[in-house]
Amino acid sequence: MSVRVLLDTNFLSAYTYDSTSANFRPEDASDTLVDRLNFLVEQLSEKGAEIVIPAPVLAETLSARGADITKIIPILESQAAFRIVDFGQRAAVEFGMLFKNQKKEEGQNKVPFKFDLSIIAIAKISSVSTIYSADKSLINRAKSLDFKVCDFQGLPRRPKEDQGSLIFPAHKSLQ
Repeated sequence: MSVRVLLDTNFLSAYTYDSTSANFRPEDASDTLVDRLNFLVEQLSEKGAEIVIPAPVLAETLSARGADITKIIPILESQAAFRIVDFGQRAAVEFGMLFKNQKKEEGQNKVPFKFDLSIIAIAKISSVSTIYSADKSLINRAKSLDFKVCDFQGLPRRPKEDQGSLIFPAHKSLQ
């Protein structure tokens, strides 16, 4: 079985159109979020990993201000590693079980709580090992359910000798 990982909305948005994030702190002037994300996708693709994008995450990404469907969809379609996973019957059953057994964090709104659970339900039915997210409540909940979690700061940097091209091929064709 190949490795499966999941990208949350903030990761998908940063990868496909918005390389800025208040949740990323560069280590130096040459450290960029877009390069770290490109390097992650390159590494995962080389390993034959599957990058799961929950359909609700794609919908949230496409509905954001500044999102351009005509650019985002081709980026995802150009990479064989990406797989959009619907919120179907199996995810609904998993969601129901999670909802009955999980408590909202103090002060957390019910809508984000349910959205986080829908992402985790899709991660569970897809046999995802790692969730990439910068959302603190999703990170905490995923960790409590024994998922590995990586935020922007946890992304590896491209080795210095590899930093020739900072734009992943999928992005080059869209410029």
